[in-house]
Amino acid sequence: MKKVLLYFLYLIALGLFVLVLRSFRGKSQEVVVLDLSIPEQSIVTEPSGVPPPSLPLWSQMKNEPGLSILKEDNRWKNYLFIVDPTQTTVSVKNFYGYMDDHWNQVASPICVINGGFFEGDGSSTFPIIEDGQITPGQKTDKFATKILYLNRGSLNIVDILSNDQIQPSQWAISGLNPSFYSGDLTVTNRTAIGVKDGLLYISITQDRTVNEVVEFLTSQFGIDRQNVIALDSGFSTQIRCDGIDYLKSSSIMGSTIIISNP
Repeated sequence: MKKVLLYFLYLIALGLFVLVLRSFRGKSQEVVVLDLSIPEQSIVTEPSGVPPPSLPLWSQMKNEPGLSILKEDNRWKNYLFIVDPTQTTVSVKNFYGYMDDHWNQVASPICVINGGFFEGDGSSTFPIIEDGQITPGQKTDKFATKILYLNRGSLNIVDILSNDQIQPSQWAISGLNPSFYSGDLTVTNRTAIGVKDGLLYISITQDRTVNEVVEFLTSQFGIDRQNVIALDSGFSTQIRCDGIDYLKSSSIMGSTIIISNP
């Protein structure tokens, strides 16, 4: 009888040991599967005058006083330029020519970016001011037109209804109110510019609609929708920085935004 009781107690003790062992192993497995790794993200340093954006899926391509260039980490050529015009010169070239032509006309170019809309004969669809010289737009009064004035480091975007409302400025480039593209789901090369706190934001994307580009600028940087302009897009969209073509095309351009050394 005593042996039976001892054997019974032995079985109980063995069962408790197995339960404790399984519980310990379960907890060990939980520790093993914990992901303690730090997610990879782009490290963005801060140049003087240009704040580092919190964009973990974007990599810094250029970072210097007055200019920050980022590229989205995917297979598309999506770029973001953040420019401080008080430290870097921003100007406009208005003539019908290829990228090489525009690039070679700048004394100390950093970047040349396709600018405003143009007609079949190369004339500007919307107003442009180059070094104080006003070129009226061919269709300013036919579309919801917005104009960016660049005047000795200051930036200002306003709506204009006709060429008569163009104000004097050192430089200016015009485009469409992004609301023109409301409901347009076309995805192609898109260029949009925005202004906030004295900084110029230039977004060039290959995989977003105009509305998505506007949403990106407004949600990520708090730019007011009234301070965003849609510029020329499509096949003529081109970017060259430091002599390297970030986005290349054989198309002629009607105007360009120039970022250069002071």
